[in-house]
Amino acid sequence: MKNKTTLLTNAFLATVFAVNLSSGQWQSQTSPTTQKLEALYFTSPTTGFTSSSNTSQLYKTVDAGVTWATVGAFSSRDLWFIDSNIGFASSSIASASGTMKKTTNGGSAWTQITAPNSSSYLGVSATSATNAYFINTEGKVIKTTNGGTSVTSYTLPLTTPSSQSLMDIFFVNATTGFVCAQGGQIFRTTNSGTSWTALTPNVGTSALNSLYFTDALTGYATGSGGKVIKTTDGGTTWVDKSVPGNFAFNGVRFFDANVGLVVGLSGRIFRTMDGGDTWVQQASGTTEHLRSVFFLNATSAIIVGDAGTILKNNDVLSEKDFVLKPVFSLAPNPIDETSVLSVQNVEDFSALSIEIYDVTGKLVKKDAIKSQHYNLSRSEFTPGVYVIKIKDGSGVLETQKFIVK
Repeated sequence: MKNKTTLLTNAFLATVFAVNLSSGQWQSQTSPTTQKLEALYFTSPTTGFTSSSNTSQLYKTVDAGVTWATVGAFSSRDLWFIDSNIGFASSSIASASGTMKKTTNGGSAWTQITAPNSSSYLGVSATSATNAYFINTEGKVIKTTNGGTSVTSYTLPLTTPSSQSLMDIFFVNATTGFVCAQGGQIFRTTNSGTSWTALTPNVGTSALNSLYFTDALTGYATGSGGKVIKTTDGGTTWVDKSVPGNFAFNGVRFFDANVGLVVGLSGRIFRTMDGGDTWVQQASGTTEHLRSVFFLNATSAIIVGDAGTILKNNDVLSEKDFVLKPVFSLAPNPIDETSVLSVQNVEDFSALSIEIYDVTGKLVKKDAIKSQHYNLSRSEFTPGVYVIKIKDGSGVLETQKFIVK
C-alpha cells in the first residue's frame, strides 16, 4: 500500500512533468489507425494516400484528410505518383518479392514489381509512368524503365559500410536525382541513374533522413541533431541551415522556393518563409514522432506520424502558432562527474535562473544562469533523482529530470 509520502512524491512529479501544449493552427484529424504512419502523398488538394508500416495497410482520402478508407493490404514507407492514376510504392518490410509496387488506377489495385533481393525498400521516386527508382537498406538503387516489368540494380559507393541504408530519393527531372544515406552521404546522378557521384554535405556521419528539391539547383536535406542543409548549385556545395536542438527531422517539404516545413521527433514542426534562412517552430499539439509532410496548396498541409497521428493546418502562413521557445538540454544524464546544461534560443540571460528539487519536492539548489552553458557537478548532490526548473521573469520555461549516480 502506498504511503502518504509516496503519494505526495508522485503528485509532485506529475505536476512537474505535465506539459501544456497549444495546438495552434495544427489540428488533429480522425485517423484510420493507431499505428505509425510514414508514407504520405497527395495527387490533388483533396486526394491522397498514407500507409501504416506496422499493420500493412494503405489508406486513401478524397476529402483532404477528413476521412480515410483502406485501399491496400500492404505496408509502404514511401509513395510517389506521376498523376491521379499512376503511382509507385516502396515497403520497409523485407520480403522475397512485393516490396515494390505500382498502381495504374489511382490506388484501387496494386501490382508487384519483383525485387532483386529481400531487402527493405525505404524510398521511391518516379519521373514517368515507366521510369521509377527505389532505394534499399543495402546501399542499392533499383531502377525500372518499363513500369516494373524488369529492374536494374546499382550499388552506391558508401564510405560507411555499417550504415548502408539509403533513406530518401528525389528526382527533379528525367535525368537528375539525389539520394541521401544513413551515414551522412548524398549522391547525385545526371544520367538517369546510370552512374552516381558522391557529394560533400559536410555533416560527418550524422544520419540524413529526407530530401526535397524545389528545382534542379535548390534542395534541402534533413536529419539528426536538428540538421538542415541547403544547396543552390545542384548539390556541389551545401550550407548549414540547421535548427537549434538535439533532435531528428524525418521529413521536409516545400510548396515553393520560399515556404517549407520540416517535421521530426516529439511532435516538432518548423516552418520557413525565406527558403530555409530562418526557421520558426509551430505548435503541433502532440509529442508523437512526426514522419512525413505534404502541402495541399499554398496555405494548407498535412503531416502524419506515430500512433496514427494525422495533423492538418489550413493556415500554414499564420503567425498565431509560432512557438520559438528556448531549448535546454542536459548531457550527460545520468551525471557521473560533471554535466552541462546547454541553453539555446535565449538572448537575454538577466532573468534566467535554475531551481533543482529532489523527489520529495525540496529545493536543493537555486542559481542564476548567465550564459549558454551551465555546469552541474556530481559532488553537489547525493545519489538519486532530481528535477530541474528553468525560469525567467515570466515563470517556468521548462522542467527536466536528471539522475545522480
